[in-house]
Amino acid sequence: MERVIWKTTVWVDNKKAGTAESLSTPQLFELPPLSPGKHTIVLAIDNRQHYQIGDATHAYTDGTQIIWNGVIGKMEIQAKEQSIRQVKITPDIDGQKVNFMIKLDNTAISQENQLKVAIYFKGKNIAHKNIAVDPNNTYLALPIPHPQLWDEFAPHLYTASVQLVKRNKVMDHYQARFGMRKVTNEQSLLQINNNRIFLRGTLECNIFPLTGHPPMQKEGWIKVMVTAKSYGLNHLRFHSWCPPEAAFNVADSLGMYLQIELPLWATIRKNPDSTQQFLRKEAELILNSYGNHPSFCFFSMGNELEGNFTWLNGLVKDLKSQDNRRLYATTSFSFGQKSWPQPQDQFYVTQWTTKGWVRGQGIFNDKAPSFNSDYRRSIDSIPVPIISHEIGQYSVYPNMQEIKKYTGVLEPLNFIAVKKTLRKRECFLWQIVI
Repeated sequence: MERVIWKTTVWVDNKKAGTAESLSTPQLFELPPLSPGKHTIVLAIDNRQHYQIGDATHAYTDGTQIIWNGVIGKMEIQAKEQSIRQVKITPDIDGQKVNFMIKLDNTAISQENQLKVAIYFKGKNIAHKNIAVDPNNTYLALPIPHPQLWDEFAPHLYTASVQLVKRNKVMDHYQARFGMRKVTNEQSLLQINNNRIFLRGTLECNIFPLTGHPPMQKEGWIKVMVTAKSYGLNHLRFHSWCPPEAAFNVADSLGMYLQIELPLWATIRKNPDSTQQFLRKEAELILNSYGNHPSFCFFSMGNELEGNFTWLNGLVKDLKSQDNRRLYATTSFSFGQKSWPQPQDQFYVTQWTTKGWVRGQGIFNDKAPSFNSDYRRSIDSIPVPIISHEIGQYSVYPNMQEIKKYTGVLEPLNFIAVKKTLRKRECFLWQIVI
């Protein structure tokens, strides 16, 4: 089940088959052996708040998407004798090769099994290798001489194919697109493929009023990202949520740099609890599910987090050791913490530092935005790249013509309230003029 809020229990023929919980990744269940014939599958989906992740987290809120109940995206049953559990694809543009880590379901793996790994570019097989199966994890590397690199200007994509074979019969097949790219922060500068980049981004807050939930097909994300590109943007920050697979696929093809976040907008408690256990597992699921996408460039642990930064630093340290294909941050801004990067931050999102304001919402509330202000003093000697936080939050006069566009599940109650207020004030002014 591709996307669920929040916890699912499955029964097959009145027997419990398992329970899963995730707000960010597909929920997977291993069903018991099924004989041909009719079977009854029952899903119990519990969308109550199970952990203290905050009241406005965009993965679980009525503030943007609604707290819908059910399943969106793919919902399917797959029959396999043997299966590939995970394929981690790590490009090495300096070494001109691609490293693979392949994890299998070991329950039925034998010496008769073999892995066939291949890389394609524009439909042409450019590298391949057959290798014996390791009962734990299988590691191998395939060379790519003079690779075509991935970035916002030329988002070249390769295709990896991994087949699990037994006696020349394909038992399972994994296929994914990837890009030859690396993201670094050397000399406190954001770099893609050793070239400095400047992020021109906006928030993606899970606001889809026609459906009340994010699009699960590529068409919806093409509209979002092509629009962003038309304004000269190259970056989307997913505020306290993680989009579905379709969003990553579109971003890969368009060369968008995505910042993904855990479903978290809260204060982290001092003592470890079930919420922290959930968040750690959720972070690992996000990396395992979407980590091969070149557009997944940045990973923050949440929005405006407070509290136990010792735990947050520990979590980021562990994630970096598991997957170094992107840059990590403990939080996207924090009001209460010392205004300087945390020890494990590889980039820093903020409105100010200990040395003063940077370009951001807070200073613009007091001073008019300008293009000739100099913020270098505020970020002098900062050890990692800095990204200004939510600089575009300004009050604007609402366009009442947008009311008629709300033809889906949500009503524009805010616009309607403003319209009524304006009518009352218009009547009052008319009486004064008379």
